[in-house]
Amino acid sequence: MILPTVLANSNLIRSFAQTEKIHLSTFEHRDYMIRNISDAFKSKGFKVNIDFKYGKDEIDVVAFLDGYLFLFECKNPFHPVNDFELRNTYSHIEKGFSQIKKFKNILSDKHSLRQFLKNLNIEFELVKEIHFAVINANRALSGLQHDNIKVLHANELIGFLESGLIGIADTVYRCWEYEAFKPTDLVKFLNGEVITSDFEKSKSEIFYGYPLRSYTMAFKTYAFELDKIAILAEENYCKIAMPVIE
Repeated sequence: MILPTVLANSNLIRSFAQTEKIHLSTFEHRDYMIRNISDAFKSKGFKVNIDFKYGKDEIDVVAFLDGYLFLFECKNPFHPVNDFELRNTYSHIEKGFSQIKKFKNILSDKHSLRQFLKNLNIEFELVKEIHFAVINANRALSGLQHDNIKVLHANELIGFLESGLIGIADTVYRCWEYEAFKPTDLVKFLNGEVITSDFEKSKSEIFYGYPLRSYTMAFKTYAFELDKIAILAEENYCKIAMPVIE
């Protein structure tokens, strides 16, 4: 018997899960992160396929709406609690990059693209743009980019699709261009025009060092300037009125 307090104040459950190779959000052969992402896309009218196979390859999420086709590879590693564990998240993301890059190469061939769309029951002439990204379950390395493929945080993406709202202090902003969501809003999200690059734009560099005999070990870290984030939101997003709760 183990006291609940011991479980609540320790990492026993996490350690057991890692040792037994059990993922707490993946059970009954189903990844609930992918299902939640799929549900968010469907709520906005997207045609969605998950675990879609094409030849010997497979892509986790394919979403299509109004001429815009999106392909996502999803990764669900344990949240890293230290720099050592961050390597695990990075290796998952690296694999995601390679999988997306493979699909980009496949779909760059017009005949392969036609067959891919045929398998999806999407007419070739309807597709105007194709976009790719890696979706990570935890926030670590969100915003990392390789070969124009960006890492997105799953919950951030779901929130953007479902409401498009962000809150800063007592102010709420709408990040969609209009009141109703359009696929072009998601394109801007992927490109960093809204939300996903705001932290990058509002960071400040902090240098510090440790003297070591006649040398100095120099380090650089980063901090977020919250006033800059507020200014960015004021400049780029639509401030909306929220009902007063008494």
